[in-house]
Amino acid sequence: MKTIRSTMSLALGLGFLAIPAVGQFYSPMTIDPSLLKFLPEDAAFTAKVEVTSRAPAYRWPVRVVLFKGMTRVEMDISKMAADQTEKRWADYVGQMQKAGSAESVTIYNPDRKCVFTVLPRIKAYTQQPIPDNALAQLKQWPKAQKVELGAEEIDGRTATKTRVVFSKDEPAVWRTRETPEAIIWMAKDAPGIPLRIQVLNSVGETHVTLVFKDVKLKKPGSALFLPPKGFSKCDQESLTKLITAKWPKDK
Repeated sequence: MKTIRSTMSLALGLGFLAIPAVGQFYSPMTIDPSLLKFLPEDAAFTAKVEVTSRAPAYRWPVRVVLFKGMTRVEMDISKMAADQTEKRWADYVGQMQKAGSAESVTIYNPDRKCVFTVLPRIKAYTQQPIPDNALAQLKQWPKAQKVELGAEEIDGRTATKTRVVFSKDEPAVWRTRETPEAIIWMAKDAPGIPLRIQVLNSVGETHVTLVFKDVKLKKPGSALFLPPKGFSKCDQESLTKLITAKWPKDK
């Protein structure tokens, strides 16, 4: 089996959790406190989200579920559009699809003190603990300065545009040194619905942009934040073996 190590990072790059690459093929996307700090503490919704990164450059549609500080991100590597310079990238994605590792779900669950990475096609998952010191820091929700910048239309909806700035001295779990501020567009007719979040890095450049569509405020079920019943729990080595067994053989 030939593996290709992509020059891109496919994760948001916002998290304090060093999520290892699933089956050493790619890094799944995780939404954790570094992004949650820009949303209301009681945010609870389901949405389609297009994630756009400036460097490395990619666009990736994913499905996101939030509830009580827990997050779920459903993704498919084959749906990502990127400035990919590696000639065999398309073949590589095809191999992942055949092996069952192109689709994945990442669940950030501080209640269970861990992050689950699920591969639905293989019916397997890994479980990574959240460090105790990080769990302690999560109880110190950071305070932000908010400056309203007026109203704008986002996909036909009126949104309140606000700049949110955090102190760079906040606990490390919130990653305010790397992403200290964001511009947020919240639906004016439903304040709990974000329409766009533009996260800025420490020098004021756009780090990543998230566009929210088809947002539903219905309370998500708690089962969405746990691995499906009947799935096998694996460590990284055993998960790699499962993927390798299904990986297309070289001709």
